[in-house]
Amino acid sequence: MKKKAFKDLCVLWLALTALCCAAINLHISLNKLAEKEDKE
Repeated sequence: MKKKAFKDLCVLWLALTALCCAAINLHISLNKLAEKEDKE
């Protein structure tokens, strides 16, 4: 039982980490896009 809970926690942590990375990448991409539009 404990092993399954630990595995679930790891999967959840990995999913959250991936989501955070995706959010940060999107934020950076949007910022770069906004900078390009400002320069034109």
